[in-house]
Amino acid sequence: MPDQAEGRSSPVRADIVAGIALAAFAIPESMAYAGLAGLPPQAGLYGYLIAGPLFALLTSSRHVAIGPTSALSMMVAAALAPLAGGDPVRYGQLAAATALMVAALSVAAWLLRLNQLVNFISEPILIGFKAGVALVIASKQIPHLLGIELHASGFFSAIAYTAAHLRETHLLTAALGIGALALILVLERWLPGGVVVLGVVVVSIAASAGLGLSAMGVKVAHEVPAGLPWPVLPRFSAGDADSLVTLAFACFVMGFIETTAVARTFAMKHRYTVDPRREMLALAAANVGTGLLRSYPVSGGMSQSAVNDQGGARSAKSLVFAAGAIALVLLFLTGPFRYLPEATLAALVLAAVSGLVERAPFKHLREVSPMEFRAALIALVGVLFLGILRGVMLAVVASLLMVIARISKPASSLRGRRPGDDEFVDLARYPEARPVPGALVYRVDQPLIYFNVDRVREDVVAHFRADSTRPHLVVLELSLSPRFDLASVTMLGELEEQLRAQGAELKLAEVHTQALERLHAEGVAERFGGVERRASVATVLGSAPH
Repeated sequence: MPDQAEGRSSPVRADIVAGIALAAFAIPESMAYAGLAGLPPQAGLYGYLIAGPLFALLTSSRHVAIGPTSALSMMVAAALAPLAGGDPVRYGQLAAATALMVAALSVAAWLLRLNQLVNFISEPILIGFKAGVALVIASKQIPHLLGIELHASGFFSAIAYTAAHLRETHLLTAALGIGALALILVLERWLPGGVVVLGVVVVSIAASAGLGLSAMGVKVAHEVPAGLPWPVLPRFSAGDADSLVTLAFACFVMGFIETTAVARTFAMKHRYTVDPRREMLALAAANVGTGLLRSYPVSGGMSQSAVNDQGGARSAKSLVFAAGAIALVLLFLTGPFRYLPEATLAALVLAAVSGLVERAPFKHLREVSPMEFRAALIALVGVLFLGILRGVMLAVVASLLMVIARISKPASSLRGRRPGDDEFVDLARYPEARPVPGALVYRVDQPLIYFNVDRVREDVVAHFRADSTRPHLVVLELSLSPRFDLASVTMLGELEEQLRAQGAELKLAEVHTQALERLHAEGVAERFGGVERRASVATVLGSAPH
């Protein structure tokens, strides 16, 4: 019995330990990300305080830690700065309203089962997007690291401004910030990230308070108000909501993608399954909480989830214990944070995003898929030149155009029979295969759809005319076309007429059920000699193996 009790209690103890480790990492990180979003530091803390427990109620993941992220913080800052007009109160209201709109979009997407739509943002786009965001963030944080007052927006203007004002570097601030960044990057190779970040923050606060660094020109963080926040509905108008739709949609899409990607990563590691659709509801609940507690949109993040996993989390309850630890800090330990140097916060952000700029993923894509490599580059360059929101939209549009261009020129192959069996293979790839006498077997290696059917028809006719044996039968193998649209049916009818005029018959093989139903619905199935569901090429040819 004692052993059984011990076994039952150990997961709880593991979640408590993981929650404390997560809180130690999340407190300074969330304050830094809140500053990145243009909000006071407590906005980041409030995000972790409420988002974690609400997310834990609905998530199917055991390890995802939810809170402010660098990408969402940059999106909020880029979109809200012009809308708020320099009013910090209105800025906070708009940020909270955006979180509520993200929650509403998450619920709508859950009801409509739209979780597949986010697949339009592919992994290559995410690779480029994350690298671009990391560079943009770095361009904004390097001046804080050096003690330079930044008066520029955009990646290139920020870099140019910093370079032009390097002589204004505050040497003590730069020494503190660069030292903190070096400590984090070096020590994280041997120690858990939460321990390193907490240690650097504690040392920075102690040095700032003990040496009076603020009196020496080192800027420190805004004071965090003590106590827990009360829920309040943010004030915003219908016009504000209309202005925030694009930002909210971008935050929802990127937040859901990142959350599910992180969830799947740790689910594979620990051999359990996650339900992406449930993550939509969990994300909605978390953003309702952050919207009501004067925070801003949140999502699952890789860095905090890795800390949660390294801390030994067994379930989502670790998020609840992390929130409890943050609540204790807000109640009793906010005083020391008024000594935290801004340069340390900049170092935390730079360390967090440093892993997002990697050459290896780009190199791999360039070697295996030039089209996906171009999509990643477009996302990267788009974010740098156009900003985060427009950059990712450009990448999505460009990626879709490249996919359409590829599908509009579908791959195809002429098929022949392998000696001794009924298997038909690509004649160009298998020299031992032989074409069927008197027949041309043509396979479309991509689905038929309205913008590629004309090219398929022209290609079949071209191969037929180029065949010196003048085949009397053309077999079109359609195993990769699960359904037909009207243009596909029309094209097949036109192809049948063209071939019949030249003395050949057109037959269809490997026709899927839905495609066959469409042929019957359009009344054209009999034009191809009668079509049987999933009839093989050999069956259509009506010949035995030889």
